[in-house]
Amino acid sequence: MNGEGSFMKYSNFDLERERAEQNGTEFIFGALSEPCLAYIPESERETYLPQGELQKGIEDFMDCATRSPLNILETKFNWLIRE
Repeated sequence: MNGEGSFMKYSNFDLERERAEQNGTEFIFGALSEPCLAYIPESERETYLPQGELQKGIEDFMDCATRSPLNILETKFNWLIRE
């Protein structure tokens, strides 16, 4: 069994109908989303990065997956405030 056929066999989901009724506005994030208002030129990005937050040794809080998107947001906020 292929994945697509087995899914349609056990549910009421109609893949062909779903594809036919899509008009391109269903996807908000990703390639079809609006450009970010806080687009920082690549040559300037390092200037706006947050300071500190080393993760090594005894004080390693093991939260890099949480800090990553927060650092991106902080970088964009820093840029917006300064610009």
